[in-house]
Amino acid sequence: MRISKYRFIKYFLILGIVYSIFTTYFFAKELSPYASTPPYFDLLITLFSTIIISLLAFLIYRYMPSNVRDKLKSDSLVLDKKQIIYSAVAVILGLTITTYLLFNITLPDAIRALDEYGPSHDSTMHAIETRDPSVCKTTVDDGYTDLCYMYVAEVTEDLSICDEIKDKYLFDTCYMRIAAITANATICELMPESISDKTSRGICYAGVVATKGDLSICDKIEDVQWRRICYINAAVFKDNLSICDKLEDQNVRGSCYMSVAVKRGDISICDGFVEVIFKDFCYAVLKEDYSFCNSISDSDARAECYGSVALETGDPSICGKIQGEPILHGEHMTKNKCYILLAVDKRDPLVCENIQSRTNRYVCYERATTEKVREELT
Repeated sequence: MRISKYRFIKYFLILGIVYSIFTTYFFAKELSPYASTPPYFDLLITLFSTIIISLLAFLIYRYMPSNVRDKLKSDSLVLDKKQIIYSAVAVILGLTITTYLLFNITLPDAIRALDEYGPSHDSTMHAIETRDPSVCKTTVDDGYTDLCYMYVAEVTEDLSICDEIKDKYLFDTCYMRIAAITANATICELMPESISDKTSRGICYAGVVATKGDLSICDKIEDVQWRRICYINAAVFKDNLSICDKLEDQNVRGSCYMSVAVKRGDISICDGFVEVIFKDFCYAVLKEDYSFCNSISDSDARAECYGSVALETGDPSICGKIQGEPILHGEHMTKNKCYILLAVDKRDPLVCENIQSRTNRYVCYERATTEKVREELT
């Protein structure tokens, strides 16, 4: 088979244009349900890309030097049957690999993860936008229904909606969040005794102090650990190092000083630390340099250091340096918790694509997108 090089290039460009239009359309169609896109987004973006690609092809043809065009037309390619088959296989294989990479790497995992849970996500968004908790009943299972109730309760600041939540952890979290949002410690006292405990109440009170700064509330906390955290929250809120002096434990007092230093951005406080762990932690956050975290021997403190620097810099790659199980719950900083906190803090769901677990990735995406919507509505 004999074909001119000019015609061969023309056919190849036409194939490239058609393939580009095809992939653009399906990429946009898959993305549009989960992004803030206008109506007929997939068709509009496809039309736009078609115009751009066609214009580029026309410009290449129009401004190609005549001597180059004539040479391409005069030169021919001679292909036998075997070469034609090999060429066809190579083109098909190339297109297949490109399509796979496009839809499995380019499209964020966090968005693909919504394929299975799309109805629950849509119901949650609608419930928040309308402030109507009854919409939450249309989610696919109790877990997502409870999350939906919690988010609507936050937006409306309606404590009674929390009572619809079946899961103990989410129920307590609902009370804690509304207490912190409204800076109302009375809500912590209203947590039903049957499913509340000292730790939950302590977390609730500490959250209120973080937004109100009332040190007297800390004395209501029975749990020692959360009473200490409450004092640290008060010191940070009031920007008062003298509150840290009330803490007897040297390590906790050091954490308090460090927290105030970070809030102030005052690196001179870091210089005053005797303990290397606090000095390195303090330098890491204020200098936005995670390399200081590397020298911290305690694994939990090192993880907290990485997480704090990631939040300060907005860099999700630092979360990836946290070792250990990437779980969500627990008192200590973990890899997945770091990604979620950062996604929520930045209001950027695409940070969630760093999470390997499909379920945890969805939880991250749901929290980040819901927080973004909730912030816009409030």
